[in-house]
Amino acid sequence: MSGLLFIIRRMVKSADRRGELADVTSVLCRTYCLIKAQTVDEGVPAAEREYTCARSFCNVRIVPAWFSALTAVVCQAVGCRWYFGRLPGLKFRRSVTFCGIGERPEVAGSLLVLLYSQMERDMDTWQKVCCRERLKTVQTRAREDKWRISWTADLWSALSEQDTLPGKQKISDIR
Repeated sequence: MSGLLFIIRRMVKSADRRGELADVTSVLCRTYCLIKAQTVDEGVPAAEREYTCARSFCNVRIVPAWFSALTAVVCQAVGCRWYFGRLPGLKFRRSVTFCGIGERPEVAGSLLVLLYSQMERDMDTWQKVCCRERLKTVQTRAREDKWRISWTADLWSALSEQDTLPGKQKISDIR
């Protein structure tokens, strides 16, 4: 499965360089198709791994709904589980640990970093275009959270459309 990790990391780097949402969504859906096509013996306990994402995305006591939803989208695409923890030595810095078979947790970490950076780029664009009025900080954060949730919901719907496509895509077309 190391060839799969190489292919996915190459797609992630390419999409991150371009910085387009369509490319990021395409990488997410392609990863889902590639992982789905892989056959791994799930009964082998030695194949179970954990990967803690070193980059911390939120620094609050309670994990925001959009962050939990974004992590769920990644795990849905990759086929692994996750849990939130705290980074050692930092009081409120959150960490995400992915658990799964083979190299799926590392793939999930790469996808989470890609999706989060794309979300932040899109958030900056949205703020420049839509948020010109002066609001209280609480109102601004509420609007940002609402925007992030809708952005993540769009990713989820794109991923769930992959399951319902009538014609199956060939693996050679994906690579």
